[in-house]
Amino acid sequence: MGYVALALAITGFALGVRFRMKVLLPILLLLLFASIVFSVARRLSVVDAVLVVFLVQATVQWGYFLGLVARGIFAVVQRQPRANGSKVLQGRDGTDGDAVRRGRAVEGS
Repeated sequence: MGYVALALAITGFALGVRFRMKVLLPILLLLLFASIVFSVARRLSVVDAVLVVFLVQATVQWGYFLGLVARGIFAVVQRQPRANGSKVLQGRDGTDGDAVRRGRAVEGS
């Protein structure tokens, strides 16, 4: 069971990093049905079945939340300019934000 919980958490994390909420909802619905089928097949009591459903849903959702946090951190890190002058933030026209601001300042004076 521990491996299944870890797999669910990793799945939720991967969904959070890569996809939006529209992808999470069908997967949660699929996991709901899978956990109900698992509970019936194992002949668990109602309380145990509810606990299984709750833990599956909570594990995936926490993993998704952590994936969203990681995606936000990655986005912030990618936006920060590099000290060595790499062109991470280069625009489609080949200029970066600083070059455009410097160009406007020169044109305006």
